[in-house]
Amino acid sequence: MNVSESEKARDAAYRFLSYRSRSTVEVERKLREKGFDEAIVRKTIERLRELNFLDDESFARSLARDLARVKGYGKNQVEKRLKSKGIEGDILVDTIETVFSEIDELEAATGLAIKKAKGPLDSLKDKARMGRYLYGRGYSWEIIKEVLKGFDDRERNQE
Repeated sequence: MNVSESEKARDAAYRFLSYRSRSTVEVERKLREKGFDEAIVRKTIERLRELNFLDDESFARSLARDLARVKGYGKNQVEKRLKSKGIEGDILVDTIETVFSEIDELEAATGLAIKKAKGPLDSLKDKARMGRYLYGRGYSWEIIKEVLKGFDDRERNQE
C-alpha cells in the first residue's frame, strides 16, 4: 500500500500532537524539520485547524495559566515562553491581559518569595539574590520592589 506524502505529514502531526497540545508554529516547524514540502505543510495545518486539533488561542490561554498559576511565573516570563512557542500579535496581548487580570501578580510574587526565603532577608545580599530570583521568574522591578518592601515591613512588625 502506497501512503501519500499528505498522509505521512498528517500522521507525523498527529503523533506530535498526541503528547501535548501545540501551537501552529510548533507543528509547522516539526513538519518542516521532517522534510515535508511547504504545500503539504500548509495543507496539513489547514486540515488540523478544521478538525480543531490546532487552536492557538486556547493553547496560549492554557499554557499561560499553567505557567502563571502552577509555575509561578510573572508576565515577562509568560510572554517570553509564549513567544518561543510562536504565539504573537493580538493572541499574545489578549492572553496576557486575560490571564493576568485573573491573577494578583504581587500576591503570587510574594508567595513565591516567602517560599524561597524560608525566613527573613537580613542582608542586602539576600535581598539582591531574591530580586534576581524574582526577575528571572518574570516579575517586573516594580513588583519586586513591593515584595522586598513587604519583607522589610514584616521584619519591622516582628521586632
